[in-house]
This record gives sequence, C-alpha cells and structure tokens, in this order.
Amino acid sequence: MTAAQTIFWIALIGLAYPYAFYPLILGAVRRVVRLKRRSAWRGPMSDEQLPTVSIIIPVHNEEKVLEEKLRNTLALDYPASKREILIAFDGCTDQSVRIAMQFAAAGVRTISSDVRRGKIFAMNLAARHAAGSILLFTDARAMIERGALRTLVTRFSEPEVGAVSGAIAVEKADDERMGPTLRVYRRLENWIRSAESDIGSSIGATGALYAVRAILYQRVPEDTILDDLVVPLRLLGRDYRTVFEVRSVCTLRASAASEFARKRRTLAGNYQALWRERGMMNPLSSRFWWQVLSHKAARLAAPFFLIVFWVSSLLADGSLYDAAVAGQSAFYATAILGLGVGKASGRLARLQVPYSLCVLQAANLCGLLTFSFGRLDVRWKKN
Repeated sequence: MTAAQTIFWIALIGLAYPYAFYPLILGAVRRVVRLKRRSAWRGPMSDEQLPTVSIIIPVHNEEKVLEEKLRNTLALDYPASKREILIAFDGCTDQSVRIAMQFAAAGVRTISSDVRRGKIFAMNLAARHAAGSILLFTDARAMIERGALRTLVTRFSEPEVGAVSGAIAVEKADDERMGPTLRVYRRLENWIRSAESDIGSSIGATGALYAVRAILYQRVPEDTILDDLVVPLRLLGRDYRTVFEVRSVCTLRASAASEFARKRRTLAGNYQALWRERGMMNPLSSRFWWQVLSHKAARLAAPFFLIVFWVSSLLADGSLYDAAVAGQSAFYATAILGLGVGKASGRLARLQVPYSLCVLQAANLCGLLTFSFGRLDVRWKKN
C-alpha cells in the first residue's frame, strides 16, 4: 500500500468515525455497561419534594416572542411557591421591558442592563440574584412543554448529577434547503447525548433548555460563546455528570439569522470551548476524554479530512481511488446545483443534502478562522 493509499483510508476513517463508528461503539457500550442508576424518588415527585427553581431567561430585543414565552413559562406544571421567573435584559431597545413588566403581578422579576454585553453577562447577572436551588436557563424562543420542568428536576435526586439537559423537538431552519439535513442531525445528536448520558455523562447540553444546581454554578467568562458546552465540561472536571432528559422537551422558534452565520458562530464556540477546557481531552486528567474527543473534536476535524480525502484520492493509483474521485466530484457538483434550488420536493430535494453538508463544513472552517483571529462576538446579531 502506497503512502497516498494509506492516507486515503485514514481520512475515510476520520470522516466516518464521529458520525458512524462512534455512535455504533456508544450503542454497544450502552448495552453492556449501561448504568442502572435509580432516583432517590420513586415515580413523580410530590409538590413538597420538588426543589425550588429559578427560571432564567436572557433577553435582547425579543418583543415578538416574549409575551408568548412568559405565558408558556407561567403555565408550566410546577408549584408557583417553588419557582421564580427572572428576565435578564441585555441592553434592550424594543418593547421587551414593557411587555415583561405587564407580568409583574404574576411574579415575574426583571433585571436590566442598559448596555448590551451579551447573553453570558445576562445569565451571570440573573444567577447572582436567583434564590432557587436549581437554575433553569431557557431561551426566549424556546416554548417548553407543560410537564418538562417536573421531569427535568427529578433527575437531580441523583447526587452526582450537576446539570440536566432537555431536548429540542422542532428546530425550523431559516434556509429551507438545510431543513432535512438538520432534522437528521438533530435526531443523531439527541441519540448520542442520550447514550452518553446512560453510560456516564453527556458532553454538552441543549442551550435552549438546561438546568444546573445553583451551588455548582460558577461564573462563566463573558466572552464565552457556548455556555451549554462550557458549563457541562466544567462540571465534568469536578466529577459531576450532565444527563440528557429526552422527555423534557422544548420547541424552538426560528430566529432571523442565516443558517450559515448561526453554524459559524456555534462552531467557533466549539473551538473556543475545547481550547479553554483542553484538559478534558487528556486521558491522564479526565475520565471523559474519549467522549469529548469523539463527540466534539473529531467533528471539528471533518473539513480537513475531506480535503485530505480528495487529494489522496487523486494521488492514489487504482480503480477504487478513481471511483472515489468520481464520487466526490459528483457530490460537489450536486452541492453546487443545490445552491440554486430553493424549497423543493421529490428528486430535487436530494440536491439539498450535499448542499447543506457542504455549508456545514464551510461554516466549520469559517468558525475556526473566526476563533483563530479573535473575532468572536458574544452579542448575537439578528439580520
């Protein structure tokens, strides 16, 4: 086997590992060593057993959804005496503050910052004023199912659990060509998080809906992009698990940002979090190093494996490698055709899959450049 052929197979395995081999290994490990943890509570908690919860909603100019969000939150199946709702305003310039004030009689508290400093600042500000033993962080765009909060907090009866993540039921893509691929990705991501949770700990959380023990919450640096990755990683470093509760569901309303910009920002946040918490990838200092490398780091390497795979296919001799070149050429040509296809159905819809996969990998590379050149902006912009 020549050097080009060897590199070809290494690149192919590198591409397949995070999306195929890792889930297969997780599934096998899950069947063999699935942790048989039982909650201290048998069945649902009574109102007396429920912990106090501070529901924290960071807000910047969410006048279109805030009233619906507050009505949704107030309707959750949770005793009013054991929950508080904190709205942390981050330099709002629309009618969000006025809308929230209308719910003051229902117990909604507001904390305001006149200067916009980002979501993480708002989270930290609200956490300092929170009185609950559990902090629930949720987005203004996330509509929570009525029984989700009860289900979520039940998992804290396990003392080693530091955080509990909910699940996203529906996430509409702004670019409709991305929709089918994102739905498949979301199902795969939810399955992986659930499997990781069963055998130890989920590596990340759902940013739109996750809860943390107040006593364990540490101030997150304000320039952090992905709190839903940094917080679980820091908890893992202190031997506290993050569990994924698939029965606690929220539905996300689409924002106005483009899918590419959203993914670029998210992936830049992945690079940032893994760099800052790089000790979690060290087998000598972290017992979760394999999950962090497989779930997060290996995915970030995908565009580089794609480049190596293409070049090694061209350089390697043999009919198999010629077929690989032809297949990749057809794939990228289809992606270009998909660029010109809007909402489609039937056979035309197939053009959208290569297109969306290429967009995701391009966003990955741009995310790396954004992180490398220090151009991260914690203030999420809406187009």
